[in-house]
Amino acid sequence: MLFKLNYIRKDYIMKAIARNLWKMIRKCVMIFKFPLTI
Repeated sequence: MLFKLNYIRKDYIMKAIARNLWKMIRKCVMIFKFPLTI
């Protein structure tokens, strides 16, 4: 039971990290694309 809760928490943390990384990557892509459009 405890192991399952820990696994769920780890999965949730991994998803949160992945979401934050995706936002950072998208932000970087926008910053890099912006000068190219000018």
